[in-house]
Amino acid sequence: MATPSRTVGSPAYFTDQKKGEVNELKALLRNLAVERDPRRKREVIKKVIAYMTLGFDVSRLFGEMVMASSTTDIIVKKMCYLYLSNYAQSNEEIATLCINTMTKDCQDQDPLVRGLALRSLSSLGLASTLEYLLPVLWKCLTDNSPYVRRNAVMAVLKLHDVDKSLVIESGMIDQVKKKINDIDASVSSTALMVLGEIQLGEGGIVLSRELIIYLLNRLKDYDEWGQCTILNLVARYRPESNDEMFSIMNILDGFLRVVNSAVVLGTIKCFMRYADSMRSLKDQIYQRIKQPLMTLISSPSHEIRYTVLKHVEIIVPRCPGVFDDQFKRFYCDYNEPVHLKFVKLRILPNLTNEDNVHELVNELSEYVNDIEQEISKRAIIAFGQIAVKLPGGADGIINQLLEFISMDVEYVRVQVVKVIKDLLRKFPGRAADVMPALPRCLRHMEDPEGKSAVIFMLSEFGAHMRVTPYLFEPIVDAYEDETSVEVKMALLVAVTKLFFQRAPEVHAMLTQLLTVMLNDFSDSDLHDRALLFYRLLKYDLEEAKRCLMSPKETMIRFNEERHSGLKQRLFEEFNTLSVLYEKPAEQFIEDKYLESGFVGGVAFTPADDLPPSISLPADSSNFYDDSDLLGFTQSNSSPWSLKPDVAIDQETYQSYWEGLEVSASLDIPLSSCPSSEQVERLVKESYIFCMASGDLGTQLKFYFFGRDETDVLYLAEVQIDKRSCELTAAVKSDDAANAQTFADSLMASLGSLL
Repeated sequence: MATPSRTVGSPAYFTDQKKGEVNELKALLRNLAVERDPRRKREVIKKVIAYMTLGFDVSRLFGEMVMASSTTDIIVKKMCYLYLSNYAQSNEEIATLCINTMTKDCQDQDPLVRGLALRSLSSLGLASTLEYLLPVLWKCLTDNSPYVRRNAVMAVLKLHDVDKSLVIESGMIDQVKKKINDIDASVSSTALMVLGEIQLGEGGIVLSRELIIYLLNRLKDYDEWGQCTILNLVARYRPESNDEMFSIMNILDGFLRVVNSAVVLGTIKCFMRYADSMRSLKDQIYQRIKQPLMTLISSPSHEIRYTVLKHVEIIVPRCPGVFDDQFKRFYCDYNEPVHLKFVKLRILPNLTNEDNVHELVNELSEYVNDIEQEISKRAIIAFGQIAVKLPGGADGIINQLLEFISMDVEYVRVQVVKVIKDLLRKFPGRAADVMPALPRCLRHMEDPEGKSAVIFMLSEFGAHMRVTPYLFEPIVDAYEDETSVEVKMALLVAVTKLFFQRAPEVHAMLTQLLTVMLNDFSDSDLHDRALLFYRLLKYDLEEAKRCLMSPKETMIRFNEERHSGLKQRLFEEFNTLSVLYEKPAEQFIEDKYLESGFVGGVAFTPADDLPPSISLPADSSNFYDDSDLLGFTQSNSSPWSLKPDVAIDQETYQSYWEGLEVSASLDIPLSSCPSSEQVERLVKESYIFCMASGDLGTQLKFYFFGRDETDVLYLAEVQIDKRSCELTAAVKSDDAANAQTFADSLMASLGSLL
């Protein structure tokens, strides 16, 4: 047998694959000389574990490994238990041989041995071992070593996976609840996690004020993993009053300055959840979380910076102006990875204002010349987003984009014309300045998207140009050589529109184009559209002109500017992988983990029972720190919420509706078109009630209402377009400040449809 190398870092255990090695290992494990030499025994067992790790079947050594586990060498014991846990399922009959050894080790004087034995015994996952595991587990739950108790709590979860009824009937869940109050913080945090998993189907562990107070007062005792678990609970807790909310934020304030990024983001999640309940203090709360985020963005770790930037991308649109003074911190460094630059280029347009727009435009102009093509393209896209956000600066940005067209770089020219095409839909008055640059673009444009964008602009705004028909002629003549359906579609629309404006010059060209398209069966959509245009023109020229040349309204806002349902879902799942993946949890997490609203942690339902050992003294206010670290003005008012039982008549609704102005609105896309009953059922769960609804053929229409705890009435008119699956809503209320909160609640109630 080849002797393993002793060199540090050597991969010797993973490279020696001699034929018959398993038989040689079996012989070595039975060799008395090896048994007496601890060093050689370790080397042999290391090789067994290495082969197991590589996927080789070493199950034939099970008996020998059971015998080898009877040792006082903790390293050998750990490796043997790892092997036994891995192969127990496939060797159930032989696995019972190691139970006596593990059970005996659970009584060892060394807590490391006891904890290791219990962890291995519970990891076997065999129903036949439960009668041996149960008495040992009960004893270890009250062990004097926190390491053993923590492993015992985890063993309850493993036992639950094997036999749920046994865990419930034996009363172990109550014992785990008591461990939340364990003197050792690691045991307490493990108990929280285990309870959340065990009670997942019932909505998770019970969340109450007493439990939150207890955990907050012990928060500093927990390690970072435990702090993240508890912060997730706090973010889901709804305080009973603003005073309690202020107290919680004051306690959490210190955790905004810790080193661990997960703890900081977990704390920020709590702050933002509370900010939605206190609109008047929203800007102050976001100002408080700004500096911790800026500190994390400066982290030397690219992974941490990327994660934080993805979260900032969600935060910035919710607090306009708060991060604007930090725009330079989001400039791209020349030596940072491109994925970081991508996120920064999506954030920068949201930080633009009248004061910094010129400086930001100059910075983005540098990125257009970047050697990385994708950086250059995204910088140009950012120009368009800034122009849309600041219409006052649109003229300067369009002029800058026209300068980029003159660059002899194909991908820059393509991206510029795509952005300008969208901008002209919002600022059609600038078309006269753009048109002179398009003929040269079209002659030198090879990219299908860029070419179709130029054709579109010429068809919409270039009819007055003398050369426009002659720009299309070479493309029509070379129709057979054109491979892009997108370009052919744009060309058909452009030539047809131009025909109604300059018929003598275009008539022959349109005839030629329709003839060749009607004989082109390479794409059914293209052929059908050409046939439609032909029949429309043949039927009635005036009617065709009315259909194709009807005036277009100026674009007020683009889909990207709308209040996206996806953005709201990602915000609700803040500090989870949903933010990084840019998709809701149900799209990448198995359904069983999404029951009862479980996302990224532990979900909860209201209940009255608590861990038996947790209780409040008579004066519970002493649990919270009264110091006002954030400088907020505290009040005795309760957080915003809706009453569960509200009723008004139609006359009252009508009189209120006619006398109020629209205070908030929604415009969001839905994933599918729901039924009226489904919509009414979903909003009712959030205490929003339906006064009337109707199916208008192409639309569903609803009139909703709700009343908050201060008796303020909120009314909403909601329309759902069946064709586009878009929902629009107008909210009216005497309390304009909380009208948007009501609108957000309405959208959140429809979360399953977004």
